[in-house]
Parts: sequence; structure tokens; C-alpha cells
Amino acid sequence: MKVEQLKAELVVFKGLMSNNLSELDTKIQEKAMKVDMDICRRIDITAKLCDVAQQRNCEDMIKMFQKKLVPSMGGRKRERKAAIEEDTSLSESDGPRQPDGDEEESTALSINEEMQRMLNQL
Repeated sequence: MKVEQLKAELVVFKGLMSNNLSELDTKIQEKAMKVDMDICRRIDITAKLCDVAQQRNCEDMIKMFQKKLVPSMGGRKRERKAAIEEDTSLSESDGPRQPDGDEEESTALSINEEMQRMLNQL
């Protein structure tokens, strides 16, 4: 009879222990899920911050390149105009040529005046 009572108590004890462990396991799992959710939330926030930083960096780079391209394109246009003027001056020196209109005459006069002014400065 004593053995039967001890067996019964052992069964009850094991049941209580398993219930306590399952409750503990449940609490641990709940806590782990909360931590996982917190980590995921922080990862999402970090990813969004990275996206915003990358977008701002791209906007800054676009602004920088736009500022650099505008003056450099103007410089290239001036270089092209200078090259065209050099080509026309070389072709004019090859032989006499009649100007097509008043614009070319005034341009030639202004170039001559500019050259004269530069010579006077020397």
C-alpha cells in the first residue's frame, strides 16, 4: 500500500513538473517571440534609415553633378566656338573671301577691335 501511494505521488509529481516545464517553456517561447519581433522591428527601422540616407546621398550627388555639368558644358561650348572661329580665321587667311552679310562684317570688326585693344595693352 505504501508503494502504491508512493507511485501515485510520483505520477502526480511528474505531472506537476511537466506542467511547470511546459508553462516555463511557453513563457520562454513568448519572450523569445517578443525579442524576435523587436529585432525584426529594429531591422526594418534600420533598413528604412538606410534607404533614406541612400536617397539623400543620391540627391546630393545629382545636385553636385548638375552644378559641375552646367559650367563645364558652357566651357565646352566656348571651346567649340573658339575652335570654329580658329577654323574660319584659317580659311579666311587662305584666300580672300567676301562676307555674306552685315553680321559677318560687324563680327570681323569687333574681332579686329578686340585684337587692337589687346595689342594696345601690350
